[in-house]
Amino acid sequence: MLARRVGESSGAASYHLRQLAKHGFIEEDTERGTARERWWRPVSGTSRLPVTEMRKSPATRAALDIVVGEFRALRMDHLQHWWATNERWPERWTKAAESSTSHLRLTPSELGQMARELNDVIVEWATRTEERVQSGYVHQGDEPWADVAVLVDAFPLGDPEVQM
Repeated sequence: MLARRVGESSGAASYHLRQLAKHGFIEEDTERGTARERWWRPVSGTSRLPVTEMRKSPATRAALDIVVGEFRALRMDHLQHWWATNERWPERWTKAAESSTSHLRLTPSELGQMARELNDVIVEWATRTEERVQSGYVHQGDEPWADVAVLVDAFPLGDPEVQM
């Protein structure tokens, strides 16, 4: 089905799905499909790319630009979908959701430390809640759970030449 949807052969789609699984982006959803029809789902947690290393080679730089472009488009799609549908969510979800922008004055080492600490918090929550996906349950006590996107961007602002 995916191969038809993206206009690829089933062999090419299968290869790319296996590569995504090999690198920890997706995993097989064994509760859906059959041996002939495999289903995949994103892996819970954080996806991080070795951007600095990938920028060193023209081949990996081109691949990085494609992947990051797709990540950015997906992030924008998630955000736009949330804003288009949030009034239809129960109030407990809209009160729990957060959208904020903060401007800080940090050094490069402070930015790196903050980014690592934010990632550590997200990884901890992913680990803590992973059993929900594995067990298939949909409620925690009296509260339902949903897939949640955590979008964190932390980067310097302004002209790089002026910041040197």
